[in-house]
Amino acid sequence: TTYAERRLCRWFCRTAIAATAAGLTERGLRRGDRVAVWLPKRSEKAIALYGAMRAGGVAVPVNALLKAPQVAHILRDSSAKVLVTTAARLDDLSREVPDLAGLRVIVTVDDPALAERRHCLTIGWRDLLADSTQGSFSGREEIRAWIVRTMTAFPGCEMPRFPITWYLVDEERGRIVCDV
Repeated sequence: TTYAERRLCRWFCRTAIAATAAGLTERGLRRGDRVAVWLPKRSEKAIALYGAMRAGGVAVPVNALLKAPQVAHILRDSSAKVLVTTAARLDDLSREVPDLAGLRVIVTVDDPALAERRHCLTIGWRDLLADSTQGSFSGREEIRAWIVRTMTAFPGCEMPRFPITWYLVDEERGRIVCDV
């Protein structure tokens, strides 16, 4: 997949979709909850839509050309619990429609500090992904259990290589620290 000078491999997309699904689930997304995605054409839009579906939610793609009042109507009509958008779009939406009480989580793909909401959780895209992808394993059995879960979960079902991006050997403590 290629978008705006950035080439995304299948492994990255699959990992990002899984991380998005896990991040949404950790923040209370339940099966059947609506996830509205109001973004221009960018990689985060596709990842958010597929991540929502993988988490068991219902993806609600919102046309990027719509204005804030129209988007507010779609959010209310669909009973969306999560909104994925940019901080600027969220600010426009907040000015036009100050009450979006149905939303539980708002994810901004750029700077979450630009978008302050008082009635629901507002997080950044990186925080959504980082919280769900970081973890620690201690011992072979935990790593083995993770591999088995990863390889038996649809649509993953394959692991052509062990995805370690970097590692550090700590001989004094007898451990290996790595990014899996």
